[in-house]
Amino acid sequence: MKKFKNLTIQDDFMFSKAMTANLELTKKVIELITDRKVEDVKFHKSQYAVNSFVEAKGARFDVLLEGDDVRYDIEMQVKKQNDLIERNLYYTSMLVVDSLKEGRSYKDIPHIFTIFICIFDPFNEGEEKYVIKEKVESCGKDITGKIHYECGYDKIYLNAGLIKPNHTEGNKELTNFLEYIRSNIALDKLTEEIDDFVEEAKISPEMEIEYMTLEEKLKMYKAEGIAEGKQEQAVETAKNLLLMTDLSKTKISEITSLSEEEIELLLQEIKNWNK
Repeated sequence: MKKFKNLTIQDDFMFSKAMTANLELTKKVIELITDRKVEDVKFHKSQYAVNSFVEAKGARFDVLLEGDDVRYDIEMQVKKQNDLIERNLYYTSMLVVDSLKEGRSYKDIPHIFTIFICIFDPFNEGEEKYVIKEKVESCGKDITGKIHYECGYDKIYLNAGLIKPNHTEGNKELTNFLEYIRSNIALDKLTEEIDDFVEEAKISPEMEIEYMTLEEKLKMYKAEGIAEGKQEQAVETAKNLLLMTDLSKTKISEITSLSEEEIELLLQEIKNWNK
């Protein structure tokens, strides 16, 4: 567990707090990243969880904002993983499903920006910013603009990796923002505002208690998840032994650590399959 006083903007807890404590500040960050004017933000949450289907994999968003018929998901990605593109696709899809309530028209789906602030170069091209959109081609020609096609989402990746990009977007404020994410050095008014919040937060007893409570909950959930995984594995092993061997319930109980009563219930379940 990282000590509270050592947290930086790269840590999920501090990042979520900074991005939801002051909506005017957050609007400036969104405008900087998306190059669009944000008129209003009606709703915001941190660590917002979505699980639209019982059997579907859920998603938890670091910072989610809504307004102007647009939803903005901002994620801090510290570790480089090989499923970053797929993760972004899934998050975008989950936000689409979460946005469209029963009875509403498909036309009501908001434009979605999924923004991944990466502490690495996600595509190893030495760029500060990567934007992914759909395009329309006909006979090998890009006709997206010609037919006024709007795909409904923008996937944005920012590079705050240790190796500074050779090329910038010509946007000094964006460069300064990424430098602050990278090194905690505030170089302009916006990054100074963010840094002021971080420093004030680190001397707040209430916020430290909230952080410690959250960390304890996460540890508990992790332990429960491990225990649940072991239980599922034990049940699966017991079923296989009941199906493929003549071992007694007592022996299977010794192997799997399940009780004989649990083994009996599994045996009845298997018998019901064959009816």
